[in-house]
Amino acid sequence: MAIITDTSFFVQDKILPETDVNKPYGENLKDRIASLEPAFLIETLGYETYKTLDLNTEAASGIWYELLNGKEFTDKLGRDNYWYGLRSIQWSPIAYYVYYNIIRETNSTVTKLGVTQASHENSLPVAPSQKLCDAWNKMVDSLWLMDDFLRQNATSYTTYIGLQYVPFVITNVHDLGYSNNKYYQKINELGI
Repeated sequence: MAIITDTSFFVQDKILPETDVNKPYGENLKDRIASLEPAFLIETLGYETYKTLDLNTEAASGIWYELLNGKEFTDKLGRDNYWYGLRSIQWSPIAYYVYYNIIRETNSTVTKLGVTQASHENSLPVAPSQKLCDAWNKMVDSLWLMDDFLRQNATSYTTYIGLQYVPFVITNVHDLGYSNNKYYQKINELGI
């Protein structure tokens, strides 16, 4: 399994305290990427597309190079647009997804007494809800752009799950388990 995202993706609005893989937090980040990225790609692209992308990640050419590194395309409204690619440090939906999960998981700790939050001297704890919402919503925006890119190039990406199960459109309750819908819904701080 080739990993697309690495610790260098966590800059700008996805900054984390320590990304050096030779230090404990950086090693944990590397492990979280390795565990979250494949599942995310399988669920957003579909297993067949993921499997083919995985086989073509190292020596990517043609359509797989474009999915990884970006390409200009004509979107569903007939406008010129640009898909930045899964390897885009600034717009990677994978990096936003990993960042979201790390911030969510590290905000509190489970102890014998229950769920706790660390207190820090000379600082105030702040709820991470705004950072979580921003990261998730930027991931959603990037995924909608990727979906449009893949749909406009449907003859090249015939196994993309979004061609069979349109994101956010459910016609049958049984489709819920097979679609990538949950990744296409924005969130807010109120949970609505």
